Amino acid sequence: MTMKNGQCPKCGEHDIRRNTHRKFPARPTMELGSGNLGTRYAPLDTYICVSCGYIETYVARAEDLNYIKEEWPSVGVNGES
Repeated sequence: MTMKNGQCPKCGEHDIRRNTHRKFPARPTMELGSGNLGTRYAPLDTYICVSCGYIETYVARAEDLNYIKEEWPSVGVNGES
């Protein structure tokens, strides 16, 4: 269960708010890495349960997920790279 479906997995409430696809104010971002062309950032979609305060955050764009898949090391079953 994720909050994208409209229900909090922590408390079960349905009062979920989201900050997705907003142009202003700027939504949160995360740094993906730095290179010759500068630092690359990925916008994040945030979902908040206003009943208990639980938050889920997702990378908003598929191209950023593809970059992460290609550039970041994967985590093994026991948390090893």
